[in-house]
Amino acid sequence: MALRLTSPFIVYSMVVNFALGLANKLTPQIPIFFVATPFLLFGGLMLLLFLSTDLFGQFALAYGQWLRRG
Repeated sequence: MALRLTSPFIVYSMVVNFALGLANKLTPQIPIFFVATPFLLFGGLMLLLFLSTDLFGQFALAYGQWLRRG
């Protein structure tokens, strides 16, 4: 369940960090990771905002099933 809930964030972080790594290789004089950190955090928070209802719904469903089994 944890992997299912966090998979959008894992994919987002891998794609963005790969893109930032490429940009860092192309422009070594500019501290890309330092400059892009607020944008990376903002993107993650926006992802959480758009997916929060689905994530919390899936969590509540799985937790309810776990409680019924126990």
